[in-house]
Amino acid sequence: MSSVSNVTIAQALADFVAERQGIWAIKTYHNYRHTFKCFQEFIDPWKPIADMTRKDIIQFLNSPNIQRMAPRTQKKLIALLRVFFEWCVDIHEPRLLEHNPARNVRVAGIQEREKPDFTPEQVLEIVDAHPQPFQDMVYIYVKTALRPGELLEPKEHDGLWQPPRFNRESLRLHIPQSKTDVCRTVPIDGNHGGRLVETLLRHCNESMQIVFQGFNGDDLRVEFRNVKKRLRLPMWLHLHDLRKVGGQEHYDAGGDPLATMNFLGHKRLQTTMTYIRAKEATVRQAVEAMRY
Repeated sequence: MSSVSNVTIAQALADFVAERQGIWAIKTYHNYRHTFKCFQEFIDPWKPIADMTRKDIIQFLNSPNIQRMAPRTQKKLIALLRVFFEWCVDIHEPRLLEHNPARNVRVAGIQEREKPDFTPEQVLEIVDAHPQPFQDMVYIYVKTALRPGELLEPKEHDGLWQPPRFNRESLRLHIPQSKTDVCRTVPIDGNHGGRLVETLLRHCNESMQIVFQGFNGDDLRVEFRNVKKRLRLPMWLHLHDLRKVGGQEHYDAGGDPLATMNFLGHKRLQTTMTYIRAKEATVRQAVEAMRY
């Protein structure tokens, strides 16, 4: 890794995109390329990233090309910038933007944290010390936005679903795919994009979305309770009725979603369990997947 004084925007961006190219959807990869192609029109790509100022970011966001974008695209672009600066802080050096006002672009409430640098022995020690939480985190990791916008439906009930396997020698997580039956291999040494071990140690409240299918409210209630019991984690879970506007309005007004479903008399309920960080695009995809 280059020293802090020599890390340029271009170098950081190249590392940033290369790390995510293997685990993110190609569409997202191209979004990054397009975003920072615009980015470089206003900021010198060979400028040391530690010298980037908040003024540079504001100038970029107020540029004519950005202002002509649709509001949703602007929102996505700002989110990409936040991720990029967080990545620079975490991957290159925690002190990289220590005295740089540009770090204010980061998501409010996220505190500084040092880059995880676990040795193989430390990883195994952490896993062995937290066997059940580790298994729960593996389950959540499979269901989270490992690839943004992708829905991984729970298939335990069909008898064909195989749980993820953890290889203690290579420190890799092998996750079978629900559609292709090809394993996705994810290193968990703490320095990969997913950072399963860091998440295990730090917190469990990451974005998650699981699609449930039930014939009535009672079936859904039982399945919901079983999932909470299996995970045994402090999660803010909500059941959203995404197929009926009236049910959604009732839920937004503070109504019990299960009671709402029974009240509406659904014969076949298809709902989504998600928490507050679920992305709008993911919810839209869930709605599309739920249509007959």
